[in-house]
Amino acid sequence: MNPTKNLGAKEKGWGDDGTENCYSGCTNACNYCYARLKAMRFLPKHLVAANPEVLDMAWEAWGTHPVVNWKQLQRKSYPRKGTIMFPSTHDITDKNVVECERFLLKVLEAGNRVRLVTKADPSAINYLLENTLPRIQHKAWFKGVEFRITGGTLDKKTYKLWEPKAPSPNDRRVALLKINDANLNKVIVSWSAEPGFPDVATVFKEVASYVTTFWFGPMNHVEQLKKFWSEACWSYYLTNLRQFYSPDGLREIVKVLQAQDHDKKLRLKSTVPQSRSQSLKGFLKPNEREKDQIIQRD
Repeated sequence: MNPTKNLGAKEKGWGDDGTENCYSGCTNACNYCYARLKAMRFLPKHLVAANPEVLDMAWEAWGTHPVVNWKQLQRKSYPRKGTIMFPSTHDITDKNVVECERFLLKVLEAGNRVRLVTKADPSAINYLLENTLPRIQHKAWFKGVEFRITGGTLDKKTYKLWEPKAPSPNDRRVALLKINDANLNKVIVSWSAEPGFPDVATVFKEVASYVTTFWFGPMNHVEQLKKFWSEACWSYYLTNLRQFYSPDGLREIVKVLQAQDHDKKLRLKSTVPQSRSQSLKGFLKPNEREKDQIIQRD
């Protein structure tokens, strides 16, 4: 049996036609965040060379002091067309929902569809469902909003370790139900378990009946991220994720997910190998890589 059969076409990316943000930095402070890691590359090299601790300070500041992008907020028009991911370097929370709404409306009024990626802060979700979307759902220019809720675990200890300041898994489930119950025009909801943790099958079972699609993928850029991890994160990775993200581990979890109800909603992120020519390069430490790092078709 081919474990990737009927999983559908790969997504171009989170935003098929572009990604946008009005903040830099995210109070969720996720320890696997690629945007957080990428921001470290833009630190002045001479400062890092003079004081390596600058990296650690910047890593912490990303999760405690998000910076508003006033240039984005002050734009009078939005030029791109298509499906736009918003946001990608921050989340929408009770602290910034007004500014995010302002930018979101600019993108929507330009005739775009928005994939709104979030860990579903309860206050922010309520604001959008009760104030923003009801006002615009029947406008001629409104092409639609897809809420993409992200969450790869329901385990409290796991989420607290990797997403220390994010809304709880229960908050995200409640938000999912609220979005469905709102029954707004051209508003749908999907789910992303990227990264998916060992209990991802439980997540799929819990949310699949309420979403249009469910995306699964492993943690990326481990080699670069681990330098910022606590001992607890690194220990968890070695104990729980190294084998889980191995070729055999990914093959098995895909089979488990595919065997569940609503399996037609299952999608693999592009980071999950689906052929012999794709490797898992970058997921594991070089000296821990197995000879064959691909998911083979049965």
